[in-house]
Amino acid sequence: MGVGKEIRDAVRNFSGNAARCSAEFAFSESFIGFQGHFPGKPVLPGVCQIEMALAVLEKAFDRGTRLKKLNRGKFLNMVAPNETVSVAGSYVELADNMLSAKFALTKRAAGQESDGETVNVSRLSLTVELV
Repeated sequence: MGVGKEIRDAVRNFSGNAARCSAEFAFSESFIGFQGHFPGKPVLPGVCQIEMALAVLEKAFDRGTRLKKLNRGKFLNMVAPNETVSVAGSYVELADNMLSAKFALTKRAAGQESDGETVNVSRLSLTVELV
């Protein structure tokens, strides 16, 4: 199974409306995205974080996506296996099945309960085509 399919299969707690969408993800140490990144200290790659944002958009629109441009990507903190990452975004529909989307990825601070402090993981600004 490819990394994209594993990510799409891992979408949990999805919610969405006409302008916003969100979901959660958690990946075990056996997740293909951790293989080789990095041996002995697995870290979720930035490309997987981008794929998570695309997966949330696909749920929102019930259509496939194609990344046209990463307008901006800031990767602020690492994600280790079994950490729950929240992906929340807003989007504007452009012409010809195109979207402009902005996403924030956060996780709970180590040892925090579900209502505890969150830590910024990444900020993404994307141009996406719906396919």
